[in-house]
Amino acid sequence: MTLNDDDLEMQLRTMLAVRRLPSLGRITVRVDDAIVYLGGTVSTYFERNTCEECCRKIDGVVGIQNQIHVEVT
Repeated sequence: MTLNDDDLEMQLRTMLAVRRLPSLGRITVRVDDAIVYLGGTVSTYFERNTCEECCRKIDGVVGIQNQIHVEVT
């Protein structure tokens, strides 16, 4: 069964919510033709990479555009 963009986005948002990383609430997620577009700002590279890893775990995602910025303090 092929998931549509809305289903892929919902799965990704659920995966991210389970991670409970503080900055993850500040990211944006959009899916278009099974390509995930990530944006926003997080506090660490670990959080940025976690977002991308979650995308890779979802069957049906064909590409990832990770434009999340890390706010270095």
